[in-house]
Amino acid sequence: MISNEYVTVFDLSQTGFVYGELLFNGLVFGLGGWFVLLVVKVIQSRPGLERVFNPFRSSKKMPKWVIYLIVAGTIILTILGSISYFQNQHLSKILRSGHASYVAGEIQNYTETRYRTHRRESFTVNGIYFTYPDFGLQENFNNTFSDRIPLENGTFVKVWYYEGQILKLMVRR
Repeated sequence: MISNEYVTVFDLSQTGFVYGELLFNGLVFGLGGWFVLLVVKVIQSRPGLERVFNPFRSSKKMPKWVIYLIVAGTIILTILGSISYFQNQHLSKILRSGHASYVAGEIQNYTETRYRTHRRESFTVNGIYFTYPDFGLQENFNNTFSDRIPLENGTFVKVWYYEGQILKLMVRR
């Protein structure tokens, strides 16, 4: 007997902000970097402490590359986190507002292509093509969770999507 019961395996509006750690790491990297620079400057200003710890022994001046590294790391991590955050908000709004496209049916043409340590999966449902890698910054479904969803030809699914990105996926039991 075929069940008509579907299980939600991915719902962007319920997952929250996936890459929030990038914003957090950007702030920690920046604040931590400036704190380390402050400690080094304090040590350099006290002749007795200089012999204990001075990573820049040859000079009293802080190398510019250290400051550039901290600034660049902070900016890059914060920008990546911000892009991910705004993408999440945009796609969640589309899903909640009902503007996402919908298709239901049987998975066809399922393929899994492996690249060294990564893979890309693709399939069609009623002629609509979906593809996604298991790597990269993306808020949409990418089947990289520890409990992989067993997608294969013949599996009945319901898919809510926007511009080819899976926003919600339900699989028939």
